[in-house]
Amino acid sequence: MIGKEINFVGIPISFNAKYKVVNYVNHFGCTPCRLHQTQWNLLISELDSLKQVQVVFIVESDSTKLGETSLPIYYDSLNVFCTLNHLPEDERFHCFLLDENNRVVLIGNPVQNPKIKDLYIRTICERLNIDYKAEKQSNPRIHLGNISKNETKTVQFEIKNSDKEVLEIDSVYTSCECTTAQVDKTQIQKNESAILTVTYFPDGTGDFYREIYVKIHDEIAPRIFEIDGNLTEI
Repeated sequence: MIGKEINFVGIPISFNAKYKVVNYVNHFGCTPCRLHQTQWNLLISELDSLKQVQVVFIVESDSTKLGETSLPIYYDSLNVFCTLNHLPEDERFHCFLLDENNRVVLIGNPVQNPKIKDLYIRTICERLNIDYKAEKQSNPRIHLGNISKNETKTVQFEIKNSDKEVLEIDSVYTSCECTTAQVDKTQIQKNESAILTVTYFPDGTGDFYREIYVKIHDEIAPRIFEIDGNLTEI
């Protein structure tokens, strides 16, 4: 698909930036889960600083099914975009960076893979002649491997307090209802840890990615923990 021109005929989207990140989301599985709204909002804020990048979601659904969201979404209930551009079924090819001529420069979902995110931002900065510093930090992630759709999976993360006198956890929440999370304590003394227990209840099939958010009392943004894997029929 690299170099392919993406057609937006019949899709009333107005682009006002030189580069576009387009993410197509079909109707399979849990749409709110697959949108990864918190992670995308963080990335959009980062891309906004470059001034020349616009992010657009094209969702095979309608607003009544998706609910309230702050993401820039076009609802394509007739699936015109996918049909028009002959997109493959593989979700790995449903997100791409486009140039000023709507040609595909890069493929992959930058919120699901830190290396892809780094490549997107690096490529945009190089094309805009902007100095780029690679992101050195990444969120803790556990790969769950292959999971049957009839199986649940529980994993644990460690939340360590290395520098605060007391680290206080205000809340824990997840990117969708198919994932639950809880901590064994909400106040962590210095040099001690809490255990974050995460349970995933499969929905659909194929690759999945979920986020768990831990809001610390004196920190503006939540800490993000990630799980991913592949759901199989058996």
